[in-house]
Amino acid sequence: MTRSNAREIVLHLIMEMDYTKNPSAEAVEARLKKEYYATLQGESEVYNERPNQKQLTYTTAGIQEKFEELQADITKYAKNWNLDRISRIARSILALAIYEIRYVEDVPTGVAVNEAVVLTKKYESEETASFINGILGTDAEAVLYKMRTHMPTRFTVADGAIEAQAVLFTLEDREPYRCLKAERVTF
Repeated sequence: MTRSNAREIVLHLIMEMDYTKNPSAEAVEARLKKEYYATLQGESEVYNERPNQKQLTYTTAGIQEKFEELQADITKYAKNWNLDRISRIARSILALAIYEIRYVEDVPTGVAVNEAVVLTKKYESEETASFINGILGTDAEAVLYKMRTHMPTRFTVADGAIEAQAVLFTLEDREPYRCLKAERVTF
């Protein structure tokens, strides 16, 4: 099973857990029962192959464990948006993407953002996909920094003396433009 399909199944499970409040292990087990899974195969192509139960359980349990934190992050980054105004599926996609960005080391940030946008386009409107991309992708590094450190990323005007440092490079004037000299400049 592709990781994209597994991610989409995780999205379905997040939606189910949000609605039913069932524990993740119970939701995964119920979803993967042979009889029930066979009925899902006729509804969506993502269910054509069986996913890795261990991976689904790990991801859904992590999202369920961090659910309040993920919801708080969505509220924080969806400026001027009340969480209740964001559709359940969009909130679930955001929770999945933020969880992957923060806690799943082998998923690059760009992949998590892109997959979130692709899922949103499948289930929501283009406007919602832009909204999701705006929250996750406009300044992903600043968002990540803020998530990791809980420090603001905006600069404030300093008081007193200001000192700037830079490096001045002197390059050859022809290709391959090798660096001839590098000096630190303070002003």
